[in-house]
Amino acid sequence: MSKDKREELVAALIAANRRYQQGTDALDQAASELFGVNRTDARCMDIVLQRNGLSAGELARAAGLSPGAVTAALDRLERAGYARRVRDPGDRRRVLVEPTEATATLAAHVYGPLVELGSTLMEQFSDRELAVVTRFLEGGADIQLERALQVREELESRATA
Repeated sequence: MSKDKREELVAALIAANRRYQQGTDALDQAASELFGVNRTDARCMDIVLQRNGLSAGELARAAGLSPGAVTAALDRLERAGYARRVRDPGDRRRVLVEPTEATATLAAHVYGPLVELGSTLMEQFSDRELAVVTRFLEGGADIQLERALQVREELESRATA
């Protein structure tokens, strides 16, 4: 493959990935509005749904929030009926965060159709191609999370300067 063709393919991949991210962002914004929560609270809802039964500290780390910010988010989510705090059955001193049935129901309503639509799309790809796309997305997520951490560190150093 020529260098020009490779550069063209990389540019097309970057453009497609940015468009995909814009689509994800648009759907997440619409879902936040439907749920009646802000984007941070919606992100917390998603994390709680994925990792049912995590502590507030674990949620704070996963969402990139301070302990105080995650407490405020959880308070709002509890008032809205989307999360609940429960005692850890293995350690009664520890509190876990769980999604409510309302959260699961709304998430299924908004995101559930993506399973069918995505399945139709994925049928067009070979197993090898799906493995490559998965590897790309996992690697891309790692890169973005690392860069987010770097930007947060830069913000913190500016705040303390």
